[in-house]
Amino acid sequence: MATLAEYRGKTVNLDVHASKDYQFKKPTFSTLVEINFENEIAPLLNHITVWGKSFKVNYEDVNDIPGAKAEFLTTLNELNEAFICFSSKKFILSVYKSVNAHLEQSAQVIRDSNGYPIAAYQYKSVMQKTIEEVLSSHGMSPKCNIGNGTLYNGDRVLVNSGITCITNLSNGLFSFFGFSPDRNSFRQYSMLREKLLRCFEEGTWLNRVGDKPLVLAYRIMILSAFRNFLTTVIKYLATTMADDATCNGLKEAAEDDIEHLQRELNIFVEQKELDRETLLGHPLVCEHEAYKQIVELGLGDAALTAFYESEAGDLILQHLSDFIGADSVSVFSPYQVAVEYDEHGYVDEGYCSHYPLPGKKVRAAMVKFKSLIEGADPFIASCFDKDNLHINVSGSSDFNHNTGESYNEREFLTINSGILAPLAGSEDVICFTFKD
Repeated sequence: MATLAEYRGKTVNLDVHASKDYQFKKPTFSTLVEINFENEIAPLLNHITVWGKSFKVNYEDVNDIPGAKAEFLTTLNELNEAFICFSSKKFILSVYKSVNAHLEQSAQVIRDSNGYPIAAYQYKSVMQKTIEEVLSSHGMSPKCNIGNGTLYNGDRVLVNSGITCITNLSNGLFSFFGFSPDRNSFRQYSMLREKLLRCFEEGTWLNRVGDKPLVLAYRIMILSAFRNFLTTVIKYLATTMADDATCNGLKEAAEDDIEHLQRELNIFVEQKELDRETLLGHPLVCEHEAYKQIVELGLGDAALTAFYESEAGDLILQHLSDFIGADSVSVFSPYQVAVEYDEHGYVDEGYCSHYPLPGKKVRAAMVKFKSLIEGADPFIASCFDKDNLHINVSGSSDFNHNTGESYNEREFLTINSGILAPLAGSEDVICFTFKD
């Protein structure tokens, strides 16, 4: 497959499309045009693969061949300017500077103006800002879309333009520069975002952890994207990581920071476990009919271990639900629920993510739960890590579109962190439901 470098100084086919045909579906006519790029960006061009046969341009007057050519060449010249900026070590150092500034501000920007943790894709804002600042300093009027990294100069599209749409740049600048975190770090932040979506005041018994896990996971995600960027973009400078001490040092520093931050985050996300014998020996479990059946049938230790992992925790949760007066209790992964909502488009119209003032029934339940974990019931207290608790109250109701009225109102008391296995998995929350 050819690269864009191979087209330098050559005459190529140019398909002219109507001004509104942004997807380049139907050309009005074709002509020939010569393509030229600056010598200094040749290493970069060697990594831009071309799979189409004709370059393209949008032009209002489909009969004006000279005008269409001039429009194409103007875009080509501006793309040259952008590529020159992207082909320098200065660009890498600008990204590094932007990454550092973003890391320092992460604790202040981790939640948006509505109190929600920022979306995972916001890591791209680091590269978006850098691209715009670098090109602005060279007299351009750039705008970089945060979706895929589409680049504009004023109203003119540079990436993805009729020049880049038949190349691997069609996926956008973020993909081309490799500025994307590892899958695990992206998922880690996304999972924590859904678990710690809304909260009560930090430092209270309801919110011991605060936003620190979110901030740590977000920083890891940014550094992961930066490391991958360095590994990718070093090739565009016609060198290697081993031969470039600056880039290699930045990469190693990023990896060290990721390792350090992950160890710090693991304090919050690595789940503790209840002792198997302690749980199975508690009257709530060993006096239950399900446990007695296993013993009577002589199913053995393997069955008891499976029971400990899959059913014993449910017995404790049902007891706790009854004690605090909940109507039901469930365990689920809010991250998986969010993924399913994205796939199927389900929206809970009556959902409210946080009740600053829970209803009377829920407040009474919270008082009971607080007394349990503070020592009224040592066993129940041992099921939770008080120093890592994060508790929220949310609610929902059904909605009648004909009358515009809500009905079947429910409140949810959720324990999002500080839960010992096997009561819930590391990505799960415990949700107590209270109906009116």
